[in-house]
Order: sequence, then C-alpha cells, then structure tokens
Amino acid sequence: MSKFWIVLLLLLVVAVLAGAGVGGHQVSKSNTFCIACHAYEKVAWDHGEHYHTDCIDCHTK
Repeated sequence: MSKFWIVLLLLLVVAVLAGAGVGGHQVSKSNTFCIACHAYEKVAWDHGEHYHTDCIDCHTK
C-alpha cells in the first residue's frame, strides 16, 4: 500500500470518528435520550414550573 492510501485511510477514520462523536453528543443531550432510561413524572414535568427546562440544563452542572 502506498503512503498516499495510508494517509487517506487514516484521515477518513479520523473524520468518521469525529462525526460519530458530534452526532453522539447531539443525541445524548436530548430529553428523549434521558427518559429512555430514567423515569420521570410526565404530568409534573409538563405542567410544573420547569417545563421549559431540559434535563441537561440541570443535571450537568
């Protein structure tokens, strides 16, 4: 394998990993991701004083 193809392959791998990291971050910061594992009181959340606040706003500080 020539040096060009090795460098190209490495750049492709880095680009795919970076894209997966960004995509994973976007998915994991959504409320639907959080409630997939963590139970929440829908009525309390939807009608409480913090209905406009996302999970990530409180639980990552």
